[in-house]
Amino acid sequence: MRPQGRTQQTPRLVQAAWAISLLCGAALLLLNPATAETTVGLAPSTVTGYLRAAAPVTDEIRVNGIYGSGHRGAWQFVAHITWRDGISIKGGTVNLPQLAGQPALTSEAGEARLTFEHGIGWSLDRLDGALEHIGGVSDGVAVVELELPQSGIASLVSCHASQPGPAVCRQQGDSAAGPREFRGTLTDEPFRDALSVGVNTTENAP
Repeated sequence: MRPQGRTQQTPRLVQAAWAISLLCGAALLLLNPATAETTVGLAPSTVTGYLRAAAPVTDEIRVNGIYGSGHRGAWQFVAHITWRDGISIKGGTVNLPQLAGQPALTSEAGEARLTFEHGIGWSLDRLDGALEHIGGVSDGVAVVELELPQSGIASLVSCHASQPGPAVCRQQGDSAAGPREFRGTLTDEPFRDALSVGVNTTENAP
């Protein structure tokens, strides 16, 4: 099965979350800057712990999208999460490591949208289990993206390479066919923080 051609466009929800975090993050850092200690060990295998700390509750947290870029083992992430607050669903943006230890930035989406996102979102345990299987997290450049389309099959894509250019990619998710590997091409725009590593994935790996 040939994967659909992918562009460097990230999901709109995650792009919006990143933009909001850029606007609000500087002010929060001035009020309560994260210490170096809070960001030690940030990686795909540990990111769910940071997401759990960003919500005011510890259960029923769902991840509606996450995008992470790695450079020689140094990772940055932006994610949108939802959680149940009594009878309603709340949501927010998490930008790591810049706002590690801070509450998620409140989502501008309405309750109907947040309820839908919560329904299709991945639990932290499910995301953690999927992230355990990705490789190359300490390579020169790497990327991981969880995309949950409103219609279609949810997927977690990860790619890694020694430098921008040809990369090994892996996709896993809801497909009955199971995980599959394919070739991709990575780009790098450092000033885009968590979105700095872009990926085009177009063909199966041999």
